[in-house]
Amino acid sequence: GRSSLSTKAAEVTGFYKQLSLLVKSNLPLPQGLYQLASNFRRRDFKKVLLSISEDTSKGRTLSGAMAQFPKYFNPLHIKMIECGEKNGTLSEILSEIAYVSRINQQIISNAKASLFYPAFILIFTATLMVLILRFVIPEFDRIFADLFEGERLPPITQFLIIISDIVCHNFIFICAIMGAVIIVILWLFSGTLSSQNVLLRFICQFPFTRRAFMNLNNAKFCFIWAVFMKNKMDNAL
Repeated sequence: GRSSLSTKAAEVTGFYKQLSLLVKSNLPLPQGLYQLASNFRRRDFKKVLLSISEDTSKGRTLSGAMAQFPKYFNPLHIKMIECGEKNGTLSEILSEIAYVSRINQQIISNAKASLFYPAFILIFTATLMVLILRFVIPEFDRIFADLFEGERLPPITQFLIIISDIVCHNFIFICAIMGAVIIVILWLFSGTLSSQNVLLRFICQFPFTRRAFMNLNNAKFCFIWAVFMKNKMDNAL
């Protein structure tokens, strides 16, 4: 639940690659997983790997141990690992999973990079507008009151003064909302498993990005199916 919030998606991708090399070297899996845990900074992910290491030392399969943590490991990847264990191709399967995960991570990183600049401009513009309405417009209001005493100001000027009054009376509340928005945006771009899932759901709300990610999912499915066929996993799906 809560612990998966801090684990980076890139760490899981790196884990698959290191695990593939571990299996290929024929090192005992429990001891190897125990050593792998020391390579990762996140305490929650260390605990996950240590738990998997302990389970495999008791005779549980790698796929069975990993299946306890669906928020960390894609169920389809676990199914592939299970098939690899049955067919004796675990190392090859882990290499393929690492490759797919790395490509997927690169695509998501590119998507986040393309969204970061518009998000920054939006936040910067909103902050600038609030500051102008809070500190600049009130000064102009006082100047206009002295220069045009008793005269009616243009509608646009009156509108800006009204908005400025609203901002001045609710400045702390508006700052709190903007601070919360900034924190959420920073979290969305943090790269954790949870934030990445939320960001992908948000990106897929737009028609042009939804089609792109649908094509990406189709390509991933075809690649994974090719892996199954290559390793003769007839009962894979």
